[in-house]
Amino acid sequence: HGEKDPVIELPGWMTVVDLLFVAFFTFEITVRIAAGPEWFWSGVERYWNWADFGLVMLSILDTTLSGSGFMVKQARLIRLLRFVRSVRILRAFRFFRGLRLLVFSVIHSIVPLLWALAFLFVTVFIFVEIALQGVSEHLALANHPDEAAEVMKVHFSGVPVAVLSHFAAVSSGVSWWILFDALYTSHPLFGLVFVMYVVVMVLMILNIMTGVFVSEAMEMVAASKDFSVSAEAEKRKVLLQQLAGVFRDVDVDGSGTISLAELEFCLANPELQAAFYALGLDVTDAKTLFELLDADGSHELDVEEFVVGCVGLKGNAKALDMEALMKENRHVMKKMLWTLQGQVAEVIHRLDNLTESTPSGRGSVISEVV
Repeated sequence: HGEKDPVIELPGWMTVVDLLFVAFFTFEITVRIAAGPEWFWSGVERYWNWADFGLVMLSILDTTLSGSGFMVKQARLIRLLRFVRSVRILRAFRFFRGLRLLVFSVIHSIVPLLWALAFLFVTVFIFVEIALQGVSEHLALANHPDEAAEVMKVHFSGVPVAVLSHFAAVSSGVSWWILFDALYTSHPLFGLVFVMYVVVMVLMILNIMTGVFVSEAMEMVAASKDFSVSAEAEKRKVLLQQLAGVFRDVDVDGSGTISLAELEFCLANPELQAAFYALGLDVTDAKTLFELLDADGSHELDVEEFVVGCVGLKGNAKALDMEALMKENRHVMKKMLWTLQGQVAEVIHRLDNLTESTPSGRGSVISEVV
């Protein structure tokens, strides 16, 4: 009682580095506040800014107390609180898609992991109870200690140790042959049961658990709008780059445009046909493809027409494509109906005029028109 806490002297270079970090973070927070006080205290990231300000104040207080030598325990607590600043690295995850995918997949798999651990414990516990029966019988009947008995005393001294030994046998913690040899010595049946345990765990249960975790991660990625948009944008970017490369291959004369003759010539090349097929474009008729891609009717394809047209033709027809086609068909049908109605009205008008000017009647007019 009444004894002072010992003061741990840090090396001089660590003290200098600590002071440099405190000075840097103090300067940083000062510049941010001076650049925009309203944004700092009430902006979108105000909570992070408040945390930064508090941590900088704690750093200054920690440095002051450590230099004075007083309140060592309190200074140690303040120093631990400064590590909360490392949580800010989570904000950088949005810039690294693969890292975000890994972290969120782990978080999303926590609940399945708990259920998997519960099922794994029950399975291991069942086989442990069987193994302990053989161990207890062997130790009770053994007249003199043998090698198997020594192994049993180490790996089967109780239920918790036996559970841990069984788990270690299928997770490379201990060779399963050592446990098998000891159990087989007590009775071959217990050895065979242990072999069955290893087979069931390694070939079935652990693989099923791995599949469950992978499935959970895939479902999380599929349900995440952010990941889906990012993946689709990346796929589209790669597709556009590949189509631009195909355009350069087809543009034999390097004019920046493709003619029908160039397209027919290049599609005769099996390698280029394979390139179109790899991009999801089934090209069988060069002339039909050229007419579909030639949006402006200039009989030449520039890189924009080629790329945009190929993207539209890629893959199966979507619901939007079918709706657009049906709308175009309705427009064409209305236009044809209006034209036909106009022609019928014109014919009727001509018939009426001829009827009025010809006294022989409509029959002769009709025969004349025909």
